[in-house]
Amino acid sequence: APQAARAIGLAQAAELAARKGKSVRASQLFDEAVSIAGQSKDEGGSRVALRIVLAQTAARLFVPRAWEMLSELTAALNEVEGVTEGGGCYGIAVDIPDGFYCVDLAEPTPEPELVFDILARLDVARALAEARALKDNATRARFVVASARAALEKSAKERAGAAR
Repeated sequence: APQAARAIGLAQAAELAARKGKSVRASQLFDEAVSIAGQSKDEGGSRVALRIVLAQTAARLFVPRAWEMLSELTAALNEVEGVTEGGGCYGIAVDIPDGFYCVDLAEPTPEPELVFDILARLDVARALAEARALKDNATRARFVVASARAALEKSAKERAGAAR
């Protein structure tokens, strides 16, 4: 998990650098985060959390990289059962006698729907294709709905703008 935490921190630093107008530094920090994520041996919820954070960051800042990160997120979600069904642990699940305790790796809690929402506004067909590639029915439905909702909202705004 130390690698995942470091990669998440670098992704967050990339967002801060971008906000300050340092796009070259933001890109370097993001590239380093992706590199560390590629070397990470984390599994389960921490792998999913890491991929969500990277995909969210890419969707906000580095759209060409966002599709690559979305594919990695889809793969990570397909490897884990139940982690996205509300109340999942996007971090390290530590077993305790009565279940498990979740140590979050990212604050605020990652929102995978946000990634699909942002990217569906750019290319709904591509976002829907990624959502449909998810194995878990409930997870697939959540992200297909998020993608479709974003596309409908975008379409409604465009129609309203054209009517003026």
